[in-house]
Amino acid sequence: MHLIGHLHTFSFRRFFLNDRYTLLTLGLLAALLGYSQISSSYAAWRPMHYLSLHTLVEMASIILALMAVGALIMGYQRQIPRAIVLMATLYGLSALFDLLHTLTFPGMPAFLGQPASMDLTLRYWILGRFCSVGALLIAGFAGSALWPARSRWYGCGFGALFFMTTCLIIMQDTALPVLYENGNGLTTPKILVEWAFVVASLCAGALLYVNRQLASFVDTHQLAAAAWITGLSEICFTLYASSYDGYSLIGHVYKLIAYALVFRATFLASLKQPYSQLAQAKQTLAHTEQRWQYALNGSKTGVWDYDVLKNDAYHSPQTHRMLGHTNLEILNGPAEHIWAQVHPDDLPGLKQVCHRHLYDGAPAIHHEYRLLDAHGHWVWVEAHGQAMEHDDQHQPLRVVGTITIIDQRKEQEWQLEQTQGRLQAMFDASPLGMALIDSEGTIQESNSAMAELFPHTQAPLKKARLFNGLDGKDVRRLLVDWREYIAPPRETYLPVTFRREYQLDTAAGSNRWIEWNLLALANEPLYLVLVEDINERRHATDLLTENAALYQGIFESGNAIKLLIDPVHGAIYDANPLAADYYGHDLSTLRTMTIQALSGEPESNVKQRLMQAQLHSILQFETTHRTAHGEYRAVEVHIGPVRIEGYLLMFCIVHDIEDRKRAEQALSRANARLKAQGLSRKQLTSLSKRMHGATTFDDLASVIAHDIPFCFPGTQGVLHLTIEELSDPIEREWAPERPINVTFTVLEDIMIGERCIGSLELDTPLEDAVDQEWLQQYARDCINSMILAVLNLRLLERLHQEAYRDPLTKLYNRRQLDSELPTRLSAASDTSPLTLVFLDIDHFKTLNDTYGHDMGDEVLRRLAGMIEQCLGAADMACRFGGEEFVLVMSNESMAGAYKRVQSLLDGVMSEKVASNGHMVEGFSFSAGIAQATRPARNPAILIEHADSALYQAKAQGRARIVCATEHPLSYSR
Repeated sequence: MHLIGHLHTFSFRRFFLNDRYTLLTLGLLAALLGYSQISSSYAAWRPMHYLSLHTLVEMASIILALMAVGALIMGYQRQIPRAIVLMATLYGLSALFDLLHTLTFPGMPAFLGQPASMDLTLRYWILGRFCSVGALLIAGFAGSALWPARSRWYGCGFGALFFMTTCLIIMQDTALPVLYENGNGLTTPKILVEWAFVVASLCAGALLYVNRQLASFVDTHQLAAAAWITGLSEICFTLYASSYDGYSLIGHVYKLIAYALVFRATFLASLKQPYSQLAQAKQTLAHTEQRWQYALNGSKTGVWDYDVLKNDAYHSPQTHRMLGHTNLEILNGPAEHIWAQVHPDDLPGLKQVCHRHLYDGAPAIHHEYRLLDAHGHWVWVEAHGQAMEHDDQHQPLRVVGTITIIDQRKEQEWQLEQTQGRLQAMFDASPLGMALIDSEGTIQESNSAMAELFPHTQAPLKKARLFNGLDGKDVRRLLVDWREYIAPPRETYLPVTFRREYQLDTAAGSNRWIEWNLLALANEPLYLVLVEDINERRHATDLLTENAALYQGIFESGNAIKLLIDPVHGAIYDANPLAADYYGHDLSTLRTMTIQALSGEPESNVKQRLMQAQLHSILQFETTHRTAHGEYRAVEVHIGPVRIEGYLLMFCIVHDIEDRKRAEQALSRANARLKAQGLSRKQLTSLSKRMHGATTFDDLASVIAHDIPFCFPGTQGVLHLTIEELSDPIEREWAPERPINVTFTVLEDIMIGERCIGSLELDTPLEDAVDQEWLQQYARDCINSMILAVLNLRLLERLHQEAYRDPLTKLYNRRQLDSELPTRLSAASDTSPLTLVFLDIDHFKTLNDTYGHDMGDEVLRRLAGMIEQCLGAADMACRFGGEEFVLVMSNESMAGAYKRVQSLLDGVMSEKVASNGHMVEGFSFSAGIAQATRPARNPAILIEHADSALYQAKAQGRARIVCATEHPLSYSR
């Protein structure tokens, strides 16, 4: 019953997926099934040295069982769960019976005068299994009962008594059933007992898995796994035919694993418990801080803290991020530093609010002001704060608060002010008399039209009583209707429109028909009054009602569809010929139909329209009417009550507005198209800016690949672009989240001059030809932007190249030398020296004066080409100025540099240069070499040494090379 009582808490998903010990059990079961399949196909496996393996596994199991007993009985000082005492006792007995089983196993020496035998060892084995399985069953059925700590010694005593008694019975009683027969294997009693242990172990595992009453003392999930693995080991002991085969060894190994889990559940779990609790507390704290941070981020709120004594303000990283600052310290520091970020117009008010709270006892800080964000824009913020710490004199020491960006709210407030201004202008300019009054009739606000209608007092209407001074035939009825309208409590009824007509005296005359409209405002205890002089309209209506003949003529003539309708049932009383032409029914048929049959709206809506027309005299609305051909067309209806021959009918004028509606829809679609195209153009502009802002072709490729899908929303596309400067082409595919029905495809080649460098393909669901044409042109514009970006970047790289190259010799110029030499000099060392060579062409001015500057330029170009040929990949050559050149050789010795420069000098002196019909056979240069074997920041000293060596070469007769050392050594030809 205890097991059944816990079944409702059992979760199969958790059982199979969320418990690593359960997965361990399943893995061992799979291994056993695999071995069983293999052993059924091949000869049974008989492990070598089985006796040694058996003894080793059993001794390990005994040690684990005794360690588990020690953990169970020594881990409690005052009270101990009853189940723990019984488990410790039974596992102690299990260890002792396992020891006897090991000592009496066949092949072991005689124990206590009894020779080892399979039957004897199996009896001790069964007793050991009985104790271990019983311990797990007791843990599964365990309740919360506690025993005194001394009860564990009682358990030890009981266990010792039970152990000695069973040993005496086994040693002396020969009537016990035989468990093993040589040649036949296990007997039926042995197999039945093992299967009983299997069933008991599985039940114990299920009980331990769902029973959590011992969870605070041991790991019940590990005990459950131990019980199931014990069941697997017992299954093995029902399968072996020989005591030395594989099933027997696997069963002993599984038993060892089960004992290890028991030890882990009792001892190691208790050691980890304090650390687990600490980790859980840290995790809870982290979750709490995370929720707090999420709350701040979600509400777009930052936190600030001000130390009054230190004059130090702190704003949280969230505050900096809200304002776009990547430097999270920009708003931290003294108060004066923070004031500098506040708008000058708002700063005095903010200082006043803070001063009143800190020193004048104001309850809290609450102020709105503008702060400077990272982009240089003023952002409206709202700050709340309060002093949280005070000294002995109750002076504030620390103020803490929050800051929220309210730009959107400020914008809404500004829009509300604008709306209120427009409404006020409409209120003042309205031709209708308008006033706001309270329940006493006191005017709170009114317009000039109201004063023109009722100038019954010389004082301004505001704060005057509207109903005082009114005169006329229906004044009393007006006051009665007003009191009935305001009688119900405002919170118990839905405000309805009050619309009545009265004869009152106005400035225009006596007993004129005035229409009064009253409406209770939803959020204020005020009423809106609209007053209109309808005397002329009422007179016209009366004339129309009284002159039926004239009305009939008007009804049948004109270019409007006209109907007379019964307001109760909606029957068409009459119709003009134009109505018959419009609806496609003859007049006799129309007079048998109802307006509900013509209307495209539900019958309830039509009846409501008729009722509203009776209440409001004239009603105008738009709806749809159906013709005899089943076509629904949009119409505009003007309907009002008339009396004909004493009957109240509804006079309905219908105008066909289908063409107007279609034009409005077309205009709406055009506006939507223009808006979408505007957004696409804006995205293309953004892409162009980002592409033109790229400084490398890798950056350009990244921008194009990232931004191109945003330029074509709602389409699926493929971009292929090959740029010479990139090793890989740009391949970008995109598609909308929802699949589209492709109806139109745009395929455009990307051309630079006559060369195709890529293509852009777009698949779109557009069906409108205008949209398709626009998309095609937009795709071309996008391609042109990409082409311009590529050409622009190539031009920039070309300009950069020309800025650092000498145009005549194509060598680097002095600007590149000044940029590169300090970096190389900083890496110089004894093992990697840096050698600097200064070259100067000898008698270059004479050569120029004799043969002309063209010859001089050709000599410079020829020498530059020969210099490039003698340099290595890591070396650099620069034209220093005029006829001077500088060679920078990395990782080159002084002697090696000298040898390479000497070879260059030999080649130059045998070189023939021709220009403009002149021939120069050989020319020479002088060179100075200096070397750095230590890193340095300033290259001036190295340059000075090389230049000094060059000067010495010149002084010694030119056409020679001088190395700068502590004792300059001259090398000449």
